[in-house]
Amino acid sequence: MPLQVLMNQRIVTTSIQETGLSYCRQCKGQNDEQMSVTDLVQLERELDAALLQTKSRKNQLMMESIRHLHEKERMLRQEKELLEKEMEAMRKEKEEGWKECAIGNNLDPFNPEEPCPHQRTTLSLLRG
Repeated sequence: MPLQVLMNQRIVTTSIQETGLSYCRQCKGQNDEQMSVTDLVQLERELDAALLQTKSRKNQLMMESIRHLHEKERMLRQEKELLEKEMEAMRKEKEEGWKECAIGNNLDPFNPEEPCPHQRTTLSLLRG
């Protein structure tokens, strides 16, 4: 999870805790049995508001993350397409080079199994 998301989660969590603490400070010295219904309703409203704010921020962060991932996916698709084009160009270049070599050495240009003389030399060096 990105550091910014973790920091934002910490801020929102702190906000909820501060809401509860600020209300508890107002009721200092009282336990929940001594709190009036009005006090409890007010605390509930404050906590609901803080929770709503937290959920809203979470949704915002998730949408930003999704947008970032979509952009990354788009860039990766473009890179893949470019690499595929480069590979195809290299394959065609190799094929054309072999045909030219075969024709120049009186070999069958449609039989890529038969190596050209310069390929034979390279093969013999690699085997030897």
